[in-house]
Amino acid sequence: LGAARLPSEESTFAKPKPQPTPGALAKTTTSYASNVVKRDFVWEVSGLSWLEQQLAQEGRECTSSDIFHVHPNDSDSKYVLVYSPRGASLLHADANVCDESSDWDIYKFRDFLFFDENLRGTLALVRGADSFGTNLCYRFFVRDARGDFRPWGEARRVAVPARDHVACFVGGPDLETEAKGLFGLTFEELLGSERVGRGDDL
Repeated sequence: LGAARLPSEESTFAKPKPQPTPGALAKTTTSYASNVVKRDFVWEVSGLSWLEQQLAQEGRECTSSDIFHVHPNDSDSKYVLVYSPRGASLLHADANVCDESSDWDIYKFRDFLFFDENLRGTLALVRGADSFGTNLCYRFFVRDARGDFRPWGEARRVAVPARDHVACFVGGPDLETEAKGLFGLTFEELLGSERVGRGDDL
């Protein structure tokens, strides 16, 4: 027993405290990219030449993709793509119809209608309405006649601030330009162009 020593006492009294080295570099890292989640989403519009007639029947000026999530564990990280062949309204559904519908395939789009109804554009990304902020980086690619994806517009990084009311973020290459259309093409030019689409698909 006389030779036994408590580790805590040995640590406290037997080991000298390390002395800082003069001029030694102190370093710490703050990362702003550790929570970045990336996602590619492909949306195909088939039967493009019939799109305007179908939209006229439905009384709207654009169509939309299904809902997709960028972060699988974040219920607010939900988005849709919206395409308006004439660069017109991006309101892809009627809010009253969505609210009153018992059909989930219709009702689920109600969270993607909280934005300025005067917005006009051809192709846009819409984030589901919420009051929380987020940071986004997005870019659009359009498939050409050979099946290759060509960039339309530059990559954009945006900060969506938190709000005291729910609202959607909407972003797209021609939302702020007077000229509308994919790559500056009218819808008629688009249908006959080899720069986009394969056959009657986009």
